[in-house]
This record gives sequence, structure tokens and C-alpha cells, in this order.
Amino acid sequence: MRKMVALLVLVLVGTMDTQPTIIAQGPSIQVLSQSVESHFPDDLTFHLLVRSDAGDIVKAELYLQVGWEETITWVVPESFMPGAEVNLTAVWGTFAQTIPPFTEITYHWQVMDSTGQALSTESMRTEYTDATHDWHRLEDEHNVVLWYDWPVSVGQVLFEASQEAYDHVTHITGVTIERPIRVVIYGSQEDFCAFFAPRTCQDWIGGQTSSGITVQWGSIQNLEWFTDDVIPHELAHVFYGEIFRDLPKLEPGDEVRIYTDDATFRYIVNTVEIVEPTRVEVMDPTDYPILTMITCYPYLLDTHRVVVVADLAE
Repeated sequence: MRKMVALLVLVLVGTMDTQPTIIAQGPSIQVLSQSVESHFPDDLTFHLLVRSDAGDIVKAELYLQVGWEETITWVVPESFMPGAEVNLTAVWGTFAQTIPPFTEITYHWQVMDSTGQALSTESMRTEYTDATHDWHRLEDEHNVVLWYDWPVSVGQVLFEASQEAYDHVTHITGVTIERPIRVVIYGSQEDFCAFFAPRTCQDWIGGQTSSGITVQWGSIQNLEWFTDDVIPHELAHVFYGEIFRDLPKLEPGDEVRIYTDDATFRYIVNTVEIVEPTRVEVMDPTDYPILTMITCYPYLLDTHRVVVVADLAE
């Protein structure tokens, strides 16, 4: 029996101690407290109370990593008056971006004082929390499922579907993931579109899968469709999105090998094409053996598809 935890998701708001306690320090710089406030869908606001024993704090920068991304986003704090002790605020604006709710954000600060001493704080993680609904949550070491309005019993069914899908994909791919995959389910498309950049959520969009997270919308009447099709399909996107991340780099003439228990098959790339998502005919069967590989493009934007077709080598 898997160990599961159910809890109500609350707004992620840190607090600062009235009597500061040192939680990190460099040669002369001490971090007294830090906190994060999620203002979905507008921003994440980061606070840092820091003190230098050698001089004035004169410079600070905040660095973010979104989801499982390796790309680092640099955020400049609001202007502050240099001093031995300063309260820093950095606002990461998300309103004009498509950032899925409950995306895990990894961040750290870099601070420098007037003597040249510098401190890089320990990396911490927070969530870009959507507090506009009363969310429920089920999680284990591999899966996090969030939903609202529907009964807990329905959430349990969704969670078990996520567990089964995770186990299936790890079995057939041999890929394991260190951090849990997040499955977020909205009850309507209007609610779902709240996290999209303005005027980018199209009527045909039923979900969005990014690095480490998939966000979908639907009704309780479609529960079987969610458990049998949507969740397994989207979890596979999370896995294969990482596996096929460099698929657009393939070129005609490149070799691709497919390994099975019985044999190894060699394919030579014939074409690499970027197409609209509606070009489903690229998956039509053929009278001869080919390998067709498809992934969303550009990475994390997913407005198009990359289709790589390879011929079986003699």
C-alpha cells in the first residue's frame, strides 16, 4: 500500500520573524529571514532580510529555475537604500507569461556589501500557487495530483490513475525521475486559461504540459476519459518531452537505433519538419517500414510539432 497524504492547498506566503534568527551567512553577510508570496496569476514576490557586519549591502540579485528547467532567470530587486541591514524585495512578473500553477520554482539570492564580500544563499524551492480555488491534493514520492470542487473519492481515482501511468511509463522507458510529476486539473476552460499569457489560450487547447507538470481541464462526467486517456497520455508527454527534448537537432542522414528484447533496428533520418498541431496525417500508416517521432515545439511553448521520419536501414 502506497503512503499518501491529502491536504488542502493554501496560499504560499512566508513570514518574517520579529526577532530575526540567522539562517545563512558568509564571511560578513548574514541572512536574517526570507519569504515568498504567490500572487497568481500576476507574480511571485520574494523577500530577503540581510545584514552585513563589515559594510553596507550595496547589490543583490535573485536567480530562478522554473520547473525542471536548467535555464536560469535573473530578477533584479526593487531599488533599496544601501545600509548595514536591508530588506530586499524582488518581483518576478508572470502575467505576460504562461506559467502553469503549482510549478516548482528553485531560487537563490546573491548579495554583496561595500567591502566586496559576497553571499550566495542556499537554493530553496517554492510553488507558484493558485489560491483562487480551494484545491485538494494527493501525493506520494512520484506523483502530485491537485483538483478542486470534485469529491475526494474522485481525486483518489485520479491519483491512482497517475500512479499507474507513472509505473507504466517508467517500466517501458527505463527512465526514472527524481522529483514528482505534478498533475493539475481545472473544472472549466475559463479557469484553466487563467495562467496563460493574455490572448494565447485558444478554444482547442485542452491541456498544457511543461517541464515536470501537466495541467488539464474537464468535467466530472468525463472521469473515465481522464483516467484512461488524458492522465496516461500527458504523463507520457512529461517523460518523452525530456527524452525527445533534442529531437529538433536531428538532421537528414543521422542514425537512430531502436532496441527491443529481440533485436536492434537501425533507421536513417529522412526528413525533419515543423508542422501545425492539426497535421495529424503525419501519423498515417505506410506500406513500408518507417519510424516517425513527434514532439511538441518549441520546448515548453508547444505551439507546433516536430516530426522526424526515418527509413529502416537495410
